Amino acid sequence: MSKDYLKGFSNFGAFPGIENNAEGYKVSGTRMALIGAVSCSKTDSKTTTAIPADDNPEWDVDVQWTGTELTTVVRQMSLKYLATFLGITIGADGTLEEGALDQAPEVALNFRAPRKSGGYRGFRYYCCKLTDCDQQLQTKGGSNGEPTLTLKWRCSPRAVDGKIRGTADFADEAAVDKWLLTIPPVGATAEVPSVNYFTKIAQVDELPAEPEQGTLYILTDEVTADEQTYAAGDSVYWDGTAWRGYTVAAQ
Repeated sequence: MSKDYLKGFSNFGAFPGIENNAEGYKVSGTRMALIGAVSCSKTDSKTTTAIPADDNPEWDVDVQWTGTELTTVVRQMSLKYLATFLGITIGADGTLEEGALDQAPEVALNFRAPRKSGGYRGFRYYCCKLTDCDQQLQTKGGSNGEPTLTLKWRCSPRAVDGKIRGTADFADEAAVDKWLLTIPPVGATAEVPSVNYFTKIAQVDELPAEPEQGTLYILTDEVTADEQTYAAGDSVYWDGTAWRGYTVAAQ
């Protein structure tokens, strides 16, 4: 059996503005590429409670996932990007003034990691706040000259559905990089794409395990997907997180 571990960290980026409420979720703005990615580590914050019954002290175990602490290390970051993550406006004189009353905004983060067996694994965190920024500086001659900036993030559940992280495998670099460019909206903020969005139409009797975004699938048989049953002749598409029905009148 071939080994399939992850062996890298690259194409780290962030979406600076998100709408996150009980009605829906949507990212806005252009993805910000964070150059010089070095490392990333995560710690999921989970609590477990043993529930006794039938003379068994652990008849069931209730697990609550409250969030994830993400620690990323990069080589560099512009003052403009840092101000965005801190929720601060750079002054007219170019100075970034930080203080105790600053409130970091929610952003979305994503990145990729190569797989030993080939291809890539993509990760995205939907609702994150920067909680700490640690810059290591040393005098010339006192180190090997490798600067690092450690960014700590608190990643919380998305309000509309409780999702914290999304993960997907891809066959090649082009496919994962395309996936990283967008995060699909969810709930009331989700927009039904126009017919011009679709670049390919495929007739299928069952939905593919690895769907292509931008493809409109016309069903030749009844199919159930994401707890929704579609009849033969229905059209469906993959929005990046779930299957959705599509009609021309819906656009």
